[in-house]
Amino acid sequence: MRKPILLLGIFLSISVLTGCNNKDSSSVPSSSSESSLIDSGSSSDSSSNGSSSDSSLSESSGSSSSSESSSSEILVEHTVTINRDKWTSLSTYPTSETSVSFDGYAFNFMAAGNYTAGVIQGKKAEFYLYNSDAMGIITSIVLTLSTAHTSHTMYGGTSANPTTDVITPTVNNTVYTYEFGNTYSYFRLFNDAVVIYISSIVINFVTGGTPSSSSSSSSSSSSSSSSSSSSSSQSSASSSSGSSPSTSYDGSYGYNHVDPNYAGTYYSSISDALRGSTLLVTLDDLLDPDSASGFSYSGLFSVFAFTDADPTNLSSGKILSFYSGTPSSSGSMNREHTWPKSRGGNYVENDPHVIRPTLNSENSARGNDFFNVSPTSWDPASFNNAKYRGIAARIIFYAAVKGQEDSLKLVDETTDTWGDINHRTMGKLSTLLQWNLQYGIDSTEVLRNDTLATKYGHNRNPFIDDRNYACKIWGTTNTTTRSICGM
Repeated sequence: MRKPILLLGIFLSISVLTGCNNKDSSSVPSSSSESSLIDSGSSSDSSSNGSSSDSSLSESSGSSSSSESSSSEILVEHTVTINRDKWTSLSTYPTSETSVSFDGYAFNFMAAGNYTAGVIQGKKAEFYLYNSDAMGIITSIVLTLSTAHTSHTMYGGTSANPTTDVITPTVNNTVYTYEFGNTYSYFRLFNDAVVIYISSIVINFVTGGTPSSSSSSSSSSSSSSSSSSSSSSQSSASSSSGSSPSTSYDGSYGYNHVDPNYAGTYYSSISDALRGSTLLVTLDDLLDPDSASGFSYSGLFSVFAFTDADPTNLSSGKILSFYSGTPSSSGSMNREHTWPKSRGGNYVENDPHVIRPTLNSENSARGNDFFNVSPTSWDPASFNNAKYRGIAARIIFYAAVKGQEDSLKLVDETTDTWGDINHRTMGKLSTLLQWNLQYGIDSTEVLRNDTLATKYGHNRNPFIDDRNYACKIWGTTNTTTRSICGM
């Protein structure tokens, strides 16, 4: 007998034309945005009449998104992600301005090289990068560094290579989020006094509409969100691989819809009309016949050799550490319970979708904390690789489905409110929903999903194949999750 952990919500809300993103990414939320939209915590949870926000998925009558926005206006959000894997011409510093193309857009740069593995290295007082093709209306740029420093400047402008209007960032450790508003089509990043080490540059921009109308309708969808958090709630999905599909803004979906990443028949038995706990249990039924895979916790490293091999050097025998992406030998690795064992993760610890290879130091740093950005939780981007926020979110969603018969459940809290770590809970739900939309499907996720299915006959992770399942199941939990999911 199934033991679903969530009540089926009544799906009556009307979607606004806010967005998640076209092909891969959005901004890492600024600390101020997250505190207003994501970390509303128990104030938002109070709508559920209990300390656990997953106690009900019912829709309140006053929480639907604003219907004033024009149904004929379609905003198309785009993301261009620049990282070392996509920028292949950096063996030396060019001494004159050089052109490069990313996702069909032309850029010019000066003095960028690759003398530190995995990052774009900008020469002191000489490096700059700007777009020479107009990019619609730039809404935000998220700069993630491997080492934090403030000796760089971001400019916005209406013509190429701007040098006048300075954009001030919101800083969260090594992540610099620049909100551009609705004015500029060009940017210029300039480095000053020290060498800059760039993990990624995520450029979010809009075409086909006006950002201001999208922002206003988004802000009306949640009474607890400020204008800055409204912008965050439209966030696009971010992917360092640049392979995430486009976002649809058709209001008929009733939620912030992103195109699925999988076109096969594996989910043909899942009705698109299913929502809430009914969808959760139906997905679990689909995933149940995987017992023949025969995985064991002790034997997972033999699986990791195929699912987590360093794609840049397959012959090395090294595997990628979850959280940092650092290639290392299995001898320096631990098996990370992404859903902590002390919180019920032992019920899914034989599943390689949930257990990931992690350097011992990274495994110890996480402990058994919830995933979030607050001091009482742990951020999967703590080792300067922000894409693991989205990856971690989709693993936790999967574990909540696979473990629902053993009472694993998601709550919209920063930690257990009962003071008992054995309640089999994980969170923070609203943050995980946000990350799922902000960070698009990474190429490593696709590789793992396909390898486990084809090589081992294991089930797929539905949330990698179709990120929409998360909002369909948990989107109506409370006002914050509704705002994030556009419900």
